[in-house]
Amino acid sequence: ALPVLDAPATTAAVTQELGLLRTPPRLALASGILLAAGGLRRRGQLARDGRRRCCAARCAVGSAGSAKEEAAESEDAPKGESGAASSSKAIAEDSALLAELRSRANLLAAEEEEQAEEVAFNWQEGRAMVASLAVDDWVRRVTILGDDLFVGTASSGVRRYRVGEQSARQRYEVGGDPMQAVVADHPAGSDPETSVTSLSFDGRWLAAGLAGGRLHIWAAEGGEPVLEEAPTDPGFNCFVLFVDGHLFAASGKSIRRWTFSKDTGKFERDASTKLSSRVHSISQSSAGGLVVGLGDGTLEVRSPELKLVQDFNVHNGPVSVVAAYDRGFVTGAASGQLVRWNLRGGDEGLEEVWRKTHSGRIVGTAFGGGDTLISGALDGTVRAWDFATGESKFNIPGHKAWLGSICTQANGGLLVTDGRDNAVYMYDFRGSNIGAEEEE
Repeated sequence: ALPVLDAPATTAAVTQELGLLRTPPRLALASGILLAAGGLRRRGQLARDGRRRCCAARCAVGSAGSAKEEAAESEDAPKGESGAASSSKAIAEDSALLAELRSRANLLAAEEEEQAEEVAFNWQEGRAMVASLAVDDWVRRVTILGDDLFVGTASSGVRRYRVGEQSARQRYEVGGDPMQAVVADHPAGSDPETSVTSLSFDGRWLAAGLAGGRLHIWAAEGGEPVLEEAPTDPGFNCFVLFVDGHLFAASGKSIRRWTFSKDTGKFERDASTKLSSRVHSISQSSAGGLVVGLGDGTLEVRSPELKLVQDFNVHNGPVSVVAAYDRGFVTGAASGQLVRWNLRGGDEGLEEVWRKTHSGRIVGTAFGGGDTLISGALDGTVRAWDFATGESKFNIPGHKAWLGSICTQANGGLLVTDGRDNAVYMYDFRGSNIGAEEEE
């Protein structure tokens, strides 16, 4: 039986584990489950929902009142009344409605700005609510889109959860033999060929790459795979990524592209290329193509058609993580080096902005709130850095040497990590009342 990792039971335990000084005092964790059955929600969100309901009610009452008044005035009005008065009244009512809508839009914009500021402050202070989710298999990879959380396991495929729920909504089975071991890039040295090494979800389709090189694609609602592709280079990790309706999969020294055909109702392979060195990481480029990290220390930028656009030598060994931003890249190396690069412009190459070090292979990066970059490595740490300066903000210890991935929601409010045996950990930076149960 797999050991179940118990979540910290007290505020003091969580504060000590994170090394954070400003963890909200109302923090409480239920062992092995997500915090609050109703989901990770802010009281501010509940207040906003209430204000929206009030606005809607006022609009409904106002509309009903206007209709009654108009009917009464119509009955009392003399038959010879000009249509100009009715037209003016309609214009006035339309203006009032538009003013109400503008007011509501301004209110929502102000609230969103307030939440963004709160998220940024909490990232700066290292202040988060913590929750965990126990899974009945070793957790290998995680990814999140909105409130949909996907968990890839070592031998039993992928699970889909809703943030705030305790049970998986869907399960996606994978092919391969869990007793067949393949080489892995972590201290254990091997993984089952069924172990999930990469996940990508675009809202409609879910893709998973496995340690043995196999590729799977499912419809979001689950069921049988719509595509199961045998490895081109058996025994190497398969990395997957959806970009603008295309699925890219890289394994060994090859990259392939699939596109869903409305005519056939299937994914069809429509591009592929061979590389000079083994692929260790892929990410989306700012131009809609790919950024590829290779085993010889090269970073390649490729078009959506997989044509080589640019290449740079960024490390002396495997580029285990790549991420693009509007003016450059962040790279992580198997040696533990984490570097931010700016494009010089034209063909002048890259300029190093800052360089930091983990004591193990970098396995993932993500962007949080408040101009924060997060990195995770096989030294068992997740670290937060100021993206502009490289200054350390805080560390999250307690992970293990097989940490595989980290990810954040688009607004940076929620950080999700694996690397704790069969548990997923979530760090919620959205406010001091996160997880409070909804009040009637």
